[in-house]
Amino acid sequence: MSVAREAAAARERGALFDLSARTKLTLTGGDRVRYLNGQISQAISPLDFTTTRPACVLTAKGRMSGYLHFCARADALLIDGEPSQREDLAARLERYLIADDAELRDVTGEYALFHLFGGTLADLSLPGVEARASARYHQPGVDVWVPRGQAAETWDALLRRWPACSPETIELLRIENGVPAWGAELDGQTIPVEAGLDRVAIDYHKGCYIGQETISRLKSIGHVNRTLRGLLAEAGAELTAGMRLETPSGEPAGVLTSAADSFALARSLALGYVKRGVISDALLARPPDSGPDVPAIAVEVRDLPFLP
Repeated sequence: MSVAREAAAARERGALFDLSARTKLTLTGGDRVRYLNGQISQAISPLDFTTTRPACVLTAKGRMSGYLHFCARADALLIDGEPSQREDLAARLERYLIADDAELRDVTGEYALFHLFGGTLADLSLPGVEARASARYHQPGVDVWVPRGQAAETWDALLRRWPACSPETIELLRIENGVPAWGAELDGQTIPVEAGLDRVAIDYHKGCYIGQETISRLKSIGHVNRTLRGLLAEAGAELTAGMRLETPSGEPAGVLTSAADSFALARSLALGYVKRGVISDALLARPPDSGPDVPAIAVEVRDLPFLP
């Protein structure tokens, strides 16, 4: 099935994403909730056994060390993050484990992780799996944790009700929904507010955590130096990650971080950071290091997500 048809089917009636390559960790022990609560930007207590939530892991200066999702079972906290962060995320979360009754363990190879895009918990009734509501793609959805030994059987059962999406389609839906990803929109220099993560991954009323002082100060100040926006290209033009943005007068305005061709919008679209103070909704995109003789692409600045 083509990316266009997969994306349309996912938006209309739901679809399956195989996220099993993601880093998966468990945190156990009597101090697990208190400890993790001091490491991430999202509140853990009271424990919610039916929902997956996103959270930022920060440095003391409020910059990102990682972006993760977590959920709870009776005896453990389950954590998943980008595959590329397997070593770094575990090392960061273990850094302050000293005398705490808590143990972090890498279980990436022990579990598969599936996501039902557009589904609800009421849609699933499979034995032997752990299902939780999850809006990780900024749309209603369900995460399914399942032991590796049952993964193939569970996947086949899910496929009888929903189609699977290719990695290319998952990436398109991510961009259309304005979901920042590690290695594209997020890295060790990112302040989460820049990427809009304050709306989904930061609890301003929780107790202390590493980096909280900076994040709270930014909330009081009310602005950051750049913000993640959507960029829609003029008809017939193609955007690519890495393109630089400029104003019609030639002033630097930002950079594109991810791009895809949207069949729903019939345009090339992108995520990108736009500098504070740029007031024009009409910008120009140019390839990096290109000269003025290279034609620019007119782009429209959009709020995220691109689609309702």
